[in-house]
Amino acid sequence: MRTRRPLVSLLLASALGLTPALALAAEPAAPTAAQVKELQDQLAAMKKEMDAMRAELQRQNAPPQGPMMGHMMQMQNHWQMMHDQSCGMRPEGCPGYTAPKQ
Repeated sequence: MRTRRPLVSLLLASALGLTPALALAAEPAAPTAAQVKELQDQLAAMKKEMDAMRAELQRQNAPPQGPMMGHMMQMQNHWQMMHDQSCGMRPEGCPGYTAPKQ
């Protein structure tokens, strides 16, 4: 779990608008429940935006292997990684979440 802390801290710092240099300058404190909830709320809003973008691409009959769909898949994968990490920090904010077995 120790190896994830810098990555999670960097993601939280980025989501909260802090510069990466500031996030790496000192060992960050563990995120508070309020910070994690804020991150989870931001992730939920991002998911809604991505779903709307995907629906619009489908409505326009965008090619499934086109550059825009590839970009959407990258965004979805990044979102999923951030979502899983935030759920690991605050599982009660993610109904149905089960922690991965280590």
